[in-house]
Amino acid sequence: MENKQYVEPPLLTEVTVFINPNDPTFGTVNGTSSIQVTCHFNDVLIVTASGISPYGFNYWMNGDNYEPLSYTEDVYNSTLQIRFTKDVMNDIYTNFGGELYVYAVFAAPDVHVSAVAVPAEAGSFTGVGNYSYNTQANVIVYNTDEEHYHFDGWSWSADPNEPKVYGGTYFSFTATEDVVAYAHFSLI
Repeated sequence: MENKQYVEPPLLTEVTVFINPNDPTFGTVNGTSSIQVTCHFNDVLIVTASGISPYGFNYWMNGDNYEPLSYTEDVYNSTLQIRFTKDVMNDIYTNFGGELYVYAVFAAPDVHVSAVAVPAEAGSFTGVGNYSYNTQANVIVYNTDEEHYHFDGWSWSADPNEPKVYGGTYFSFTATEDVVAYAHFSLI
């Protein structure tokens, strides 16, 4: 009987990597909206993701299975670094047909909405706290001393002489930045 030796399959020579932001209005990769690069054995690919305000980098995602990218040590670092080892190249060929799609995922920070009664003893609130960026904030003021105070309206300033932005007790606005809403009361 003939003694056959195991022969290792030939080393894969290249893979193609496509890198994009999850939404080009949220951020860029190396300052652009799309990168395509051919990588070879032992190459090191380095790409940096940058958010467009108010969006910030969140994580790197494998676009083929929509899971965090497993080819980098720190998926939450805005600088992606992939070393194309034999195992990485074989995995990309086996699982993705030799093409890897990577997305830089961006997210907007939460927006903090708080409220202050002027004077402080005149009111209390619901609806204050964190909101997702660009969502509707809904703050309600309750007159805690109706015998002595009348609600006058809302403003973005503690100064009662500032123009009011809304007059009802239910204040709704789009949350795009951290804000303090002031509920103004006057003595009856």
